[in-house]
Amino acid sequence: MENYPPQKRPTNPFVKNPNDKPYVVYGLIGVLAVIHMYVMTLNVIELNEFYAKYSNASLLVAEGEYYRLFTSMFLHGGISHLGFNCFALYIFGGEIEKYFGPVRLLVIYLLGGLMGSLASFLFTQGNSIGASGAVFAVFGALVAYYYRNFKLFRLIFGDAIRQRLRSLGTVAALNLAIGFIVNASNAGVKIDNAAHIGGALGGLMVAWFITPYYRLQTEVDDLGFPRRRLEDITPARLWWTVSILFTLGLAASIFVAVNA
Repeated sequence: MENYPPQKRPTNPFVKNPNDKPYVVYGLIGVLAVIHMYVMTLNVIELNEFYAKYSNASLLVAEGEYYRLFTSMFLHGGISHLGFNCFALYIFGGEIEKYFGPVRLLVIYLLGGLMGSLASFLFTQGNSIGASGAVFAVFGALVAYYYRNFKLFRLIFGDAIRQRLRSLGTVAALNLAIGFIVNASNAGVKIDNAAHIGGALGGLMVAWFITPYYRLQTEVDDLGFPRRRLEDITPARLWWTVSILFTLGLAASIFVAVNA
């Protein structure tokens, strides 16, 4: 007679989302990297012309070159600028893609990034580039995700959810503080805090309506033990509708702001 090891009673994991790999995040990082690699091949004259054509230049946006609000989101001023944004996108964007899925991540990244560009246009004068507005939008979406599911997450995770929100707030405050300190100094490079704040608020606003909203479900696994999981009850048609409305509203806001 053979002896088999006793089966261990499984724990009850909380399955948030079946997505294992953040492929959209990888794709976005790849696009940012390829564009910067191309920029590095340009000579000084070509480089200046390229940035002059595609940066978020307030005066030229005011003359009707709206595309700059979008193209400036994919440009960076150097390897450190690119590396910081890609690292933050990998950390926070990967988490968002895991919870929200790839389509909603793209909606947040693009709409939030455009809101950051619009805020930069409205509150700063000059040229700005960088994906940080879109990255802050992803960050804002993460805050919305935890707040919208706060009661359920607190039931599951206890005070850990409060600590998570505090840590997110600390990271945001430190980044903004660094921006204000650098801008107050005589450094030649300025940090576009308007884009950061606009992107974060834009991401939070969009995500508030399209974030996964969970209810706790109990199932029986193959061994007959209960297994709990989190089920997203947000209808796909709702967040598609909200995404379209936000897109139209943002387009109207850009038109009004530029032509005011």
